[in-house]
Amino acid sequence: MKKFEPQPGFVVQAFRFALDPNATQEAALWSHCGAARAAYNWAVGWVEASWWQRKAEESYGIPEADLTEWRPWSLPKLRKMFNEVKKTDPRFCGWWEENSKEAYSTGLANAAAAFDNYAESQRGERKGKTVGMPRFTSNKLLKRLSRRVSRRQGPAVYDPVTGRTTRREPSKRWLKANEDRNKVHHRVADLRTDALHKLTSGITAEYVTVVVEDLNVAGMLRNRRLARKIQDAGFGEIRRQITDKAGWTGGTTIVANRWYPSSKTCSNCGVVKAKLSLHVRVFTCDACGLVIDRDENAATNLAALAAASTTGTGLAGDPDARASKPRGADQKTRATRTRRTMDAGRAGGAVPQQRKETRDRHQDTQASRFGGTVTDLPGGNVRIAEA
Repeated sequence: MKKFEPQPGFVVQAFRFALDPNATQEAALWSHCGAARAAYNWAVGWVEASWWQRKAEESYGIPEADLTEWRPWSLPKLRKMFNEVKKTDPRFCGWWEENSKEAYSTGLANAAAAFDNYAESQRGERKGKTVGMPRFTSNKLLKRLSRRVSRRQGPAVYDPVTGRTTRREPSKRWLKANEDRNKVHHRVADLRTDALHKLTSGITAEYVTVVVEDLNVAGMLRNRRLARKIQDAGFGEIRRQITDKAGWTGGTTIVANRWYPSSKTCSNCGVVKAKLSLHVRVFTCDACGLVIDRDENAATNLAALAAASTTGTGLAGDPDARASKPRGADQKTRATRTRRTMDAGRAGGAVPQQRKETRDRHQDTQASRFGGTVTDLPGGNVRIAEA
């Protein structure tokens, strides 16, 4: 873009305006900002999915001609594809009409510019620092607080004997900034813990038999771009809580082998596909012509696996079966105990009345029903199916 230059004899005057929106207008502004960020993240994920898929296929020794095609990142192509996806994708179909189309176009334009900068940097056509691959955008509150803590340092303690700075005492501003950052860390940790407990409690309270897929999490963590997201999802903690809570309610937990082809197997005829790209979200069987959602197809296969594993129990084969209550109630109550009675000769001389102590640790498990036969766990890499 050509730089603006004023004509000789003219004075350029700038004006600065401040917005003062009401509550409704402020909510609309935040919604449009979120819409632009959602469109940007979709474009980045849609384009890079083909990159990672090609890289995985190359590691399997697939010929160049059979690799997944590159996805274009030009703005017209992104707009055309997004207009097709937003009407059916559950991430957008429920609310995309609430915002202006220019909000989505802004996010798509930023994504196209980011990919152009990355491509030019890789070819050596861009000046300055090397530009990396476009990344997903998110709330940067925690990053901003961390940078503030890094900038604020206390006075240095000088050692006259050695002539060096031995340590640095934290300043009051550093302590305050560190306290603000720790509050955000604790808040995020509490939200994740609460979400995991609500998810697992709702699943085990609603379903008798739960099937989880085993994942090579240690291998997935080797990907430095996904390691933090995978750790945040807490796959291991979800599996542990489901196993424990299913035992409390009298349910059954079945772990599918990590090599079980739940996504590639047709739930209707049983034919296994040789190849199923990660970006393909609709399963189409070449043998019987079945067209079904990818996750629903995998969940149906997992339910069949559960039925085969628990044949004769009457649980996995009956979708309407409910777990028995071994304690006779929906609450966990400790056995009633009587306190020891103090002897009259002990200090105080009073003999207290015997009383019963009952600690009720009932936890409300009225979680929303995870509809159909599929429940996607955080990250979309673990599936749970009702048998």
